[in-house]
Amino acid sequence: MRSLSTFVSLLVTSTLALAQGMPAGVPVKGTPVEVQGQPMQGGDMQMDGPQDGAPMDLPPGFDKVEPLSKSWTKDETSADAVAKGQALIDGLVKAYTTPVAVQDKISLTMKIPGNDQTQDLSIGFGPNNSAMLTVPGMQLTRLGDDLYMEVNDAPTKYLKVTKAGTLSEVMASVFGGAGMPLPELQLRGGDASKAADAVGSMFVASPKVTGFRAGKDGSPDLVLMSGEGGGEMQVSIDPKGGRLAGIEYSAVPPGAPAGLRIAVNMKVASTAYDTNLPTPIAFDAKGRKAVDSPDKLQMSLDTGGDAPDFKLKTSDGTEVSLASLKGSVVIIDFWATWCGPCMKGLPKLDEFAKWAAASGKPIKVFGINTMEEDEGTADRMSKIDAFWKKKALSFPTLVDADNSISKAYGVQGIPFTVVIDPQGKIADVHMGLVPTLVEDLKKASEASLAAPAAVPASKG
Repeated sequence: MRSLSTFVSLLVTSTLALAQGMPAGVPVKGTPVEVQGQPMQGGDMQMDGPQDGAPMDLPPGFDKVEPLSKSWTKDETSADAVAKGQALIDGLVKAYTTPVAVQDKISLTMKIPGNDQTQDLSIGFGPNNSAMLTVPGMQLTRLGDDLYMEVNDAPTKYLKVTKAGTLSEVMASVFGGAGMPLPELQLRGGDASKAADAVGSMFVASPKVTGFRAGKDGSPDLVLMSGEGGGEMQVSIDPKGGRLAGIEYSAVPPGAPAGLRIAVNMKVASTAYDTNLPTPIAFDAKGRKAVDSPDKLQMSLDTGGDAPDFKLKTSDGTEVSLASLKGSVVIIDFWATWCGPCMKGLPKLDEFAKWAAASGKPIKVFGINTMEEDEGTADRMSKIDAFWKKKALSFPTLVDADNSISKAYGVQGIPFTVVIDPQGKIADVHMGLVPTLVEDLKKASEASLAAPAAVPASKG
C-alpha cells in the first residue's frame, strides 16, 4: 500500500512540520523505519510544540481552513436535521451492499501548503466476494478468500494471501492494521453500525452526524459530521443511488495548535451494476513468482537468488569480499550512525555474533555502514572506526562509502539484515527492527549449514 500510504502520511508530516517551523518534506533522522510509509489514523497523529489553545501564526503559504459548520444554519443542525442526516449515513451500507457490482472512481486531493496533491484511484466490487483496488503503482485484487497484490516496482512477483473476512478486515490483517481513506472498503462489508466511522475516521476522530442539508435540482444531499478535537466533514450523497458523491474534510490533527486545520477533498463518481462490472474482476499470475508478505514483495532480493558480490574495507582498513567468504554463512547488517532502530538492533546482532563465535561453526557477521551524511569524505573511515570501538561490538563493520552496495542489495530502509548461505545464495532477509532477530538468525544459519550444497550440472 506504499503509494497511497505515503500520500496520506505526507499530508500529516508536512503539515505538522510546518506548524513547528521545520521545512516540510525533510526526513527526520532517527525516525523508526517500522512506521515509515504507514498511514496515520486520526487518533495516532501526535506532535510536539505549542499545545492546543496556544497562539500561533499560520506558516507562509498556508491558507486558513475554516470549520465547515460555519456556513450551516440552526435549522440545518437541528435534532430533526440530524435524524435525517443519520438515516442517510446509515443507508450508505445498504446502497453499497445491495447492487451485485459497484465501481467508484475517486479523486483525492490533499491541501498541503504550497503543494496541493491529487491522486486518482478506483475501487470496484463484484459478485462472489470479488473486489479490485487500483492506485497509481499498485493494484489489489480479491477473489473469494484470495487476496493478490501487484506493485509496478516488482514486475516479477506478486503477493498472495488466503484469508476469510471482508476486504477491509483482510487488508488490516495483511498490512498490520494500516488504514485507508476509502469508506467503500467498510461500507461494502455490510455493518451499518460502523457507517459513520467508515466515512470519516481516517481524518476525523469519532465522527458523529450533526446536520443535514437537502440538495437542490438533483444535486447531492449534504450531511455534516463533527468529531473529537474539532474535526469536521461534509458528506455528499447522491439522492438517486444513495451512494457517496464526495467528502470534504476540515481536519484538526490531535495536539495541533488552535487554528491549524488541514483540508482534504474526495470526489466520487459511483456506478452500480445489476450483474457484474463491465470488465469482470480477474487475476493472471503471468508467470510471476508468488510471495506471502508485503515485505517480500518490496524486496529486490529473492530467497535462493545469488547475493550481489561486494569488496569493502572494514573501519580499520582490512579488505573483505563476499567471494572470499564462500563456504561460510555470512550475515550482513546495513546500518547508519543516525538510525535509532539500528542502535537498538546492533546489540542483538552482537549477541548473535558472540553465539556464532562460541559455536565454532563457519558463520561470519559484518555490519555495513551506509547512508551517512558525510559519504565520500576523507575522514569517514576514522569516524566510523571511532564510533564502532566506542560501541565495543564483537564483530567488524564494513563501510559502504558510496552506498553502491546498499543499492545493489535494494536497501530502502535500515536496519536491513541479510543471511547468505555458504554457496553465496540469499537465505533470509529482515527489514527493520526485528524483536526475534537473534533466534531468527540462529535458525536461518543452522538451516543453511545443514542444507546440501548445490551440485553443478554436468556438461556434455
